[in-house]
Amino acid sequence: MFTLAAKQKGLQLIVYNDPDVPQYLKTDAVKLRQVLINLLNNALKFTREGNVTLQIVKDYEPCEEVDGCRLLFAVIDTGPASLLKS
Repeated sequence: MFTLAAKQKGLQLIVYNDPDVPQYLKTDAVKLRQVLINLLNNALKFTREGNVTLQIVKDYEPCEEVDGCRLLFAVIDTGPASLLKS
């Protein structure tokens, strides 16, 4: 979905999925998908050169039977850092 947009801007799109991340998730898939789409769209929109990375890793806390695991999602880009200095 984002590969074409990245390629058109000359950006590298990197997806890092930690091997410890479970294959199946029990979550609100619609909301998670929408949040990730919005973050990736913004990263691609404001990045002029370099790359955009989606990183998914399992939290260091052990998984519990009832609560499951906590996953950490990060969108990292090489866009303008000046936006963060407000």
